[in-house]
Parts: sequence; C-alpha cells; structure tokens
Amino acid sequence: GSYPLEGERSGLIVNKITSLMRSLIDKYYAGWLVCEDPGCSGRTRRLPLQFQRAFPVCQVCKKAIMYAEYSDTQLYNQILFLLHLFDIRKEQQKLGSDELTYVRNKMSACSGSTSNYEEIKEFVEHKYNRNNGYATVSLNKIFQGLLSAGAC
Repeated sequence: GSYPLEGERSGLIVNKITSLMRSLIDKYYAGWLVCEDPGCSGRTRRLPLQFQRAFPVCQVCKKAIMYAEYSDTQLYNQILFLLHLFDIRKEQQKLGSDELTYVRNKMSACSGSTSNYEEIKEFVEHKYNRNNGYATVSLNKIFQGLLSAGAC
C-alpha cells in the first residue's frame, strides 16, 4: 500500500473534508426536530407551541418531547474529531521512545508527510473551528451578573 497523503492526495483529502463539513452544516441548519420516543414517527422543522420543561412536545404522539436531529454539539464534536485526526504532533507526544523512533523513521520515508498533516489540520482549524461559536468563550458574559452585583 502507498502512503495516504503522498503526492496530490492531500488536496483530495481537503476536498473530502470540505464536502463532509458542508453536508454536516447543511444538516445542522436544516433544523429538523425528532421525537424522543422510538415508536413515534414525529419529525418536523416547525417548532411546536406546546412545551414541557423547556422542550417542545411532539405533535404526533402528544407525550414525548422533541430534540434536534443534529445538534450544535454534534457539529462541534465532528470538528474536534477532524482536528484530533490530523494532529500528528499531539499523537507523537503520547508515544514511548521506541515507538516514536519507529514512527519518525516511517514518516521520514514519506517526504512531506508531517507538513501535509499540519496543512490539513490548519485548514480545518482556520476554516471551521475559528468560525465556530463553541470555540469562543466570552468571560464578560459568563461573569456579567457577578461583577455588577458586587459593585456598591
């Protein structure tokens, strides 16, 4: 077998990642809600007006609640998985000295392999993770009530 990232294959992998992420983002923005009851076929894009404990009640069975078919958490976890998949330096840090020597010998046999992994990781980082709301934490919003309550 040949090395997966040799030659122009890194461009092919970037295109596959782009295609995958576009389909997942489309799935997220479609906004489908599904019923939590496996026996119910309730699936809709309209938000019902009846709620139970802050969750919409299924309009088909009128018993169970509905949840997002593909949530923002699932989308973020997919981005993190792709970052983990191409983070070769982090994985090399987990290896013992003998294993690390073996991996470095194999990687040196394939010219540019480490840089290809880094390029793909940077692509995912810049294109998807930096634009994601989960990747940004605003400490002002978190501590907003505490700072104003403590001021006299």
